[in-house]
Amino acid sequence: MCAVAGAYYAGRAVAFAAGGPGSATFERFFPTSTTTVVNVVLVVVGAFAMMALRTRETAEAAVSRYDAVLGTRTMPYLEASLAERVRRGRLGPAVQVAVVRLRDAAALADAFGGGGREQARAHLAAVVLETLPGGALAGHDGAQRDDVLVVLPAHADAGGWLREVERALVEQPLDLDGDPVVLDVRHGVLAGPADELRALVARARTAAAERDVAS
Repeated sequence: MCAVAGAYYAGRAVAFAAGGPGSATFERFFPTSTTTVVNVVLVVVGAFAMMALRTRETAEAAVSRYDAVLGTRTMPYLEASLAERVRRGRLGPAVQVAVVRLRDAAALADAFGGGGREQARAHLAAVVLETLPGGALAGHDGAQRDDVLVVLPAHADAGGWLREVERALVEQPLDLDGDPVVLDVRHGVLAGPADELRALVARARTAAAERDVAS
C-alpha cells in the first residue's frame, strides 16, 4: 500500500510541475477528492497492519515465555526469571533443581494415543504448579517434554514437596477415555549455583534416570 501511495504522490508531483493544479491531467487523475481517498485508505491499512504486527509480537513473546499446553515457563524464560529473582535477592545464589519425570510415557501413548500422552504431561504440570512451594519456579524445555523442571530455594524441603506431588497424583487420577489413571513419576534433585541452571538440570535428569533404572 505504501508503494501504491508513493507512486500516486510521485505522479501527482509530476503532473503539478508539468501543468499546474489547473491542468486537465491534474484535475482528472490527481484532484483533491482522490488524494483524500488515498490518504484515508493509507491510514486505515496502516492501522490494521500495525495491529497485526503488535498481535504477532505479543503472541511471539507469549510463546517465548510460556508453554501454552502445559502452562509452565519455557527454558529461556525460566533462566531469565531465575536470574532476575537472584538479582533482586528473592532467591539466593544457590538453588535446588528438581526434575519430575512422567514415567511410562511411551506406554501411555501406546494405550491412549499421542493425545493421552499430552494429557498426562499437562496433568503432571498442573499438579506440580498446584503444589509448588513459595518462591519456586516451574518450567519445561524441548529436550524432554516428559519432564517438569522445578527450581526451589536452597532451604526448601524438596523431599517433602516431592512426596506431596506423588500424593496429589494419587488423589487426583487422570481421566483417560473414562479410565482413572494414576500417573507414575520419577525424580532427581540437585543443589548448586543458580547461574548453572542448565548443568543442574542435566545432572538432575541423570539422577532421575538412575532412579528409574534402579526401580
